[in-house]
Amino acid sequence: MTSVRVRARSLGLALASAVPLLLAAGKAMASPDLVLDGQTVSMSGTQHYRYVRLLNGARIVVPAYDGQSGTTTGRLEVIATDILIDGTSSIDADAAGFRGLVDQNGEGLAGGKGALVSADATGGGGHAGKGGDGVLLAGCAPIAGATGGAALTGSLTDVTFGSAGSAPGTAGGGSGGRGGSGGGAIVLRAGKIEISGTVTANGGPGEVVADDSSGGGAGGGVLVQTSYFQSFGGRIDVLGASGGTSTDDEGGGGGGGRVLLLVPAFPNDLHLGILGGAATCAAAQGGLGDATLVPSSGCVDLDGDGYTSAACGGSDCDDSDPLVHPNATELCNGQDDDCSGVADDHDASASCQGAACVAGACATADGGSDALADGPLDAEASDATSSSDTGWADVVPDAGADDAETDGATGSATSSEGSQDVSLVLRGGCSLGAPGGAGGGRWLWLGCVVLVFRHLRRPR
Repeated sequence: MTSVRVRARSLGLALASAVPLLLAAGKAMASPDLVLDGQTVSMSGTQHYRYVRLLNGARIVVPAYDGQSGTTTGRLEVIATDILIDGTSSIDADAAGFRGLVDQNGEGLAGGKGALVSADATGGGGHAGKGGDGVLLAGCAPIAGATGGAALTGSLTDVTFGSAGSAPGTAGGGSGGRGGSGGGAIVLRAGKIEISGTVTANGGPGEVVADDSSGGGAGGGVLVQTSYFQSFGGRIDVLGASGGTSTDDEGGGGGGGRVLLLVPAFPNDLHLGILGGAATCAAAQGGLGDATLVPSSGCVDLDGDGYTSAACGGSDCDDSDPLVHPNATELCNGQDDDCSGVADDHDASASCQGAACVAGACATADGGSDALADGPLDAEASDATSSSDTGWADVVPDAGADDAETDGATGSATSSEGSQDVSLVLRGGCSLGAPGGAGGGRWLWLGCVVLVFRHLRRPR
């Protein structure tokens, strides 16, 4: 096994103050939990949860970059209080980064070259490691213009995609081939994180078309930010991929990607893969990637509400939602807004304008309940269930609903196993595909409480 030395760097900042992340102020419900037990779902964009649990072979697949939005495709950022990936589960952004393009050089700042000038093999994509060059197998002779992408200097606060390898050379005519795509980007931020499974953002391999070889994709990026980090045999891989190998030439391998750890210390039982794509000829070998540890201290405050996460010794019971903390006003909404451990306690009825707080909703004059603590039911609530412009992709399996699909404007969550619904489960008891936006979701959730309450009271 190849050992990887992690470079230690200093940001001059405690983790508690590094990269604060603020949610939309209008969101009026606590973040949901994400529990995947054996399911495979597609997810991208920035997702906010309280607890994340990937169990028993669960898998999150990041959809490939679409060439338009590098935040909603090719990249997944999860912000939570506590994240657990067990030893059988994974998050996969392999070949989800910059794209290999037909008969063109590789996409990205360090895309492989040679598609337009070579009649043979071409270069691999670069990232933290340089992409390998395209070569002829006879004597491993370099091919003019078939160069690998450069090694790039990375940020100490974020990660990005790996660049793609070049398509096979077209100097003798277009082949219709393409290079390997780079790895995508995965960002995990929480008070406590355990990675005992795998988190991968590997590059995609090159190919051979008309006996000419394309370059491999570079590894992508993985960032972990937490105050309490542990692993029991887990892996983080950002490997560059090999280029294609024909009968007479070899495409350059992709360079290794970048792992950035904003954590107190490196776990003893975590394994990192940052190698470049392997090759027969040394010149075609992808360069070694980078793993950087930025030592940090203190407990994180990821939602920027002034209270650190309960997962690392603080008092914020939901560090993904700035509206939930020990000094928050308790509302009549079925949630524990003030982190007392009890929903709707203290003076939650004060938000009901004189009415009583019953089962997470304000009682009405007719003995029923009004779902609003601060106004009438929004007229648009009836349309909210069909809206896809939600900015959410929260996936929690309902009982009896193993696999399905939900999509949002800033992310997606799609199962590959079946057609039943996998829905967002609100802890107040209403199960929906997704909330209707930062404001609409509040009305929709509270409206559902009314419907359920009145249904239960209907004469039989």
